[in-house]
Amino acid sequence: MALSQREMTMTITDVGFHDDAAGFWSRECPSCERTFKVKPDSSNPKAVKFCPYCEQHGEDCWGTAEQVRYIERFEEYAGAQAAIAQGKEKTRTPAGTRAERAAVKPKAPRTAPDRPTAPDEPDSDMPTVWFDCCEESVCHDGNSTELRCPFCGETPD
Repeated sequence: MALSQREMTMTITDVGFHDDAAGFWSRECPSCERTFKVKPDSSNPKAVKFCPYCEQHGEDCWGTAEQVRYIERFEEYAGAQAAIAQGKEKTRTPAGTRAERAAVKPKAPRTAPDRPTAPDEPDSDMPTVWFDCCEESVCHDGNSTELRCPFCGETPD
């Protein structure tokens, strides 16, 4: 399931994704729908651009269904928070006649939905492969003998 451009403008920190005990978090190919795990590096994050299993190439399309649902809920929450904050700024009594003031109705919700909880990243016993090209470890499902680096697309020798 691909993330929209708006969803991808939020960072991992904004939405608070969790990683597993080894520091990895899941990614899913929109083409073959197989899962792999990468280690996000907050100091120098590399974007996933290739499926390690198939020929899929893309950007901002690697979220799992659960991650995408969480981002959608987080967007709704953030939008409601912003609308409430903006509504509070506009709570002054408008000038004009009594009829004009009566016609002004608040558009912001009175209460925001609860902040959604990020999905837990399950620990797994997935095998790990090291890619010298990008100096990154990637967990894979173990069903392929030849994998490509999800960051640069290279296949190890």
